[in-house]
Order: sequence, then C-alpha cells, then structure tokens
Amino acid sequence: MKNIFSVKIGSEAYYSTYEEDGTTFMFINKNIAYCTKCNCRFQFDFYYLYSCIDQISCPKCGRRYYNNEIVYSNVYNSYLPYKTEIKIIEYKTKLQLKINYKAMSLNDKDLYAKAYDIKEIYTFDILNSSSSWEKHYPNDDEKLLHEYQDIGYLTDYENLQEKTALWFFSINHATKKKIPLSRILKILRQKINQKERQLHGFSKRNMYIDNVSQKHRLFANILNLAHKVRFWDSDNISYGDDFPVLKKAFIDTVIKQNFEKQAFELMKEKDMTYHQAIFSALSLPYRKNILKCFSYDNLYFLLPIYSIKDTKIADTMLTIYDKHLYKDQYTAWNTVVKNYTEQLRKTCEFINVFYLNFYRNMKLTDILKKDYKLKDIMNLWHTANNDTKSKFMQEKVRFKDLHDWLAINVAKQPEQEVIFDLPQNILNRFNLYMMNSRFKSTCINKYSYLKYVAQNLRNCSAGYKNRISEKLQLVVITDDAGKPKVLLEVKEDSIVQAKLFNNVSVKNDIALNKLVLEFAEETRLDIETTDIQQSENDITEAIA
Repeated sequence: MKNIFSVKIGSEAYYSTYEEDGTTFMFINKNIAYCTKCNCRFQFDFYYLYSCIDQISCPKCGRRYYNNEIVYSNVYNSYLPYKTEIKIIEYKTKLQLKINYKAMSLNDKDLYAKAYDIKEIYTFDILNSSSSWEKHYPNDDEKLLHEYQDIGYLTDYENLQEKTALWFFSINHATKKKIPLSRILKILRQKINQKERQLHGFSKRNMYIDNVSQKHRLFANILNLAHKVRFWDSDNISYGDDFPVLKKAFIDTVIKQNFEKQAFELMKEKDMTYHQAIFSALSLPYRKNILKCFSYDNLYFLLPIYSIKDTKIADTMLTIYDKHLYKDQYTAWNTVVKNYTEQLRKTCEFINVFYLNFYRNMKLTDILKKDYKLKDIMNLWHTANNDTKSKFMQEKVRFKDLHDWLAINVAKQPEQEVIFDLPQNILNRFNLYMMNSRFKSTCINKYSYLKYVAQNLRNCSAGYKNRISEKLQLVVITDDAGKPKVLLEVKEDSIVQAKLFNNVSVKNDIALNKLVLEFAEETRLDIETTDIQQSENDITEAIA
C-alpha cells in the first residue's frame, strides 16, 4: 500500500478564503441556505435550476458569494463538503480514491446546520475487473452507517449524484497549495492503464471525457474510469449534464433492467468481449451490420427491429429505417424518440403477428407504406377477443381490408361495460356546447359509447379501450341529433389526431375544421397534427 497523491480543500478557519484553500461559505439544501461566516440560516424561494445559481448574498451579514464559494443540492439532508482531503492509495492489483471530509447538512425542520464526518472510498480493482463505492457516515444518533455499491455501470450517474462529495466539486475548484483536481484524473488514468497492461496484457486506452461541464467533469470522469475498469473494451461513456435525460429517453424506455450486470456475468462465464456480452444480454444478433450502427442512443431502434423473428426481414427493416437512427447532432433527441419509438415498435409487432403468417406474399415496402395504420391494427388486435381472432384465422382478410375488418368486428364484440378512470376536471374541460348548441363535444368515458362512436365513424377507436387514461383521451363532437361527426385524440394537452368518417382528416371539411379550431381554443389545447388546417388560406388550398 502506498499513498501516491493527496490534496486538501477548504478550512474551518474564520479568515480562510476560497482563493487561498478552496473554502466554501454558503451551503444550500433545496431552499434552505446557511452562511458559515455569520451562522445565518435562511430560507428563500427559487424557481430555476440549481445549476443556475452563480451568486447569492447573505441577508444577515451582506456578504456575496460566487460560483465555487457556494455548495448546493436540490434535496434536503444531503452532505455538502466544506473541509476535504482526497488521497489516491496504490495497491499491487488495485487503486483506491479515498475522500475524508466534514460536511454540512440542512433541512426544513432543524433550526441549525448539522456537521458530520464522512468517509468515501472508490475502489478500482483491476485484477478482478470490478469497481465499487462505499460511504461511512453517522446518523442523527451518532450510529455509524455503511453504504456500498458496485459501480462501473450506466446506472451510476443517477445512483451516486448528490450522494458523493465528487458531485459538489468543480474540476477547477481551488485547493490548498494550488494543486489542480485534474491531477487526480491524470494519475488514476496512468496507473489504471499501467496495471491493465501488467495484469491483463491490455493495450493503453484513452479514458478522458471532456464533453462535460466543469461543474461535474471530475464526477463524470471518475464514473467513466469505473466503467472502463469493469468493461475495458467498451467505449468511453459521455456522462454529460444531459446524460440522465438521454438515458431515460433512449435506454429506460425500451429496457428496464440493468443489462450491463448481466453482460458482466456473461463476460466472466463465457469469456466474451463487451459488445458480445451486451448483444447477448439484449437478445441482439452479433453481426457486423448491427455492430456498425450500435450505440446506446440507438437501442430504442435496434431492439424492436431485431425482435422480428426473421433475421433477413429485420436486416431489411434496418436498411429502410437507418436514416432515422439518432446520429444527427442537429436533430433533437426528443423529436426522434417521439416520432419513431412507438410507431416502430407496433410496426415490428405487426410483422411478427401478421406479415410473417398471413401476408408474406406481399412486398414489405408495400406494407410499410401503410405504417400509419399498423399501430391502429395492433391496438385493435390486442383488444380483440378469442372469437374475433378465431374468425380472422378462418377468413382470408386482405391486407387493405384488415384495418376496417378489425375495427368493425372489435366494435361488435359483446363486452361488459367499462368505465374509464378519468378525473372529473378532464371530463368537465372537454364537455362543451359549441356554435349556439348546434354541436357538442364529449370526453368518452364509457366503452359502450366508444364502440358506438367507432361503428358510426367507421374507425379503429374501439382499439383504444386499454389506452384511455389521464394522459390520453378521446373526444367526440356530435351534431344536435347526437350523431358523431369528429373524433379527436388528445394526448398531454395536445390534439394529435382529428378524424371524420372513415379516418378522413377533419381539414377536408371547412365547417368542422373551424369547429375543431374553436374547440382547441376554448380548451387551450395545442395542435400537433396535420389533420387540422390552422389558417383559412391553407383550408381553401386543401379543398381546392
């Protein structure tokens, strides 16, 4: 064991300064702040991201603090470091990053800030290709608690932020003797590369990530090192400030478990490479064409495509949809996910259920030209009972008739009444009289009425039985005789579909289009569909 590096940050001395030793003076837990200069605890209202706090004044002593002089957390009771020592300890087959610090902690109940002695240890076990994090800290009864996590996985960012002292130190934070914190990363990279070569014969790797803000660059690079120790042949993980949001959109929406843990076990048991193990854990075939476009940004795309039971057809789908892969830095990720994830999943499901079994004689490209109907077809299929499915098996339903056939037969199914669980405020919001009571809008809250509307408008809305919720509603507009004229799909305060009889867009009827615009204005809904024309000039052009 050898101590190869040490750096100290902060001081308890009254006359210490940030420039001299990196001392912080203002501590914030959520909306409770504490000034160490005058022992003032105060509460404030703040309506912006905590990362926007770059200066704050103490209301008692009037001192103004800037940037790294402030330590903030968006939760109560997290431990905010103010006097810290960081060491790197070298062993024969591993390295440890030890962090000993005194911490402040605030909440909305206690009148004073509490101080704690905390110890953290990051262990990089090169021999066993594993990494871990542990924390020793006292509770309010001064009982010593111990927290431990295996790290080196994509889940580390969300699991460790706010829990570790590294989260609160910017890479350019001042220290005693002016030692830059970037030295920690440089030494760890050098030593890890050296030991990987000595113990496993691995070649040198670049392990530094710089596409991270200075605020969390130290934290992000430590997590990347932990990931590299566990998965040496993996790519660097860009733990940028937007990493949690991107992970939720591109990974968590398509796979729930920590698949890297399964991959790690496969690597140990079957001597697989990182990508071989990841592909196995995700049930992806390990092939060059998939490996070429593989990234975690593309999981939302690759997983549904390779759930198709025929690999050749899956390869064809990948070629067709390759242009939609998230590889254009100028395309907003939320646009990509919103536009393609659910539609693609339903399309691949349709191929497995219908195309491979009933419509194999058709060209796949001809099927995909109607991909806007495939989602509705699959929703109807999941709503169909056994009798309807048996009837379909017996009849040779042409693909062009499939949507309408399912819509009609699902609507005819004898079913017990189902009341959709919709809050009263939603029902009240959408239940209106318009154009001097000539038309009425109604939020559908019963399955029997949904089937009635589906039969009258000859559409697939009966397939929405299991989808109607607080986030998605169907609103029907009827005339003064109660006959359905327009069906609207409302999703999270936006109209996303507006259909007339037989799924014709409402923009093809000037009067009803105007009525829908009136409804949208009255209910304060956004319009996110081309079914509606929002200017009179466009309507005239569409009708002409």
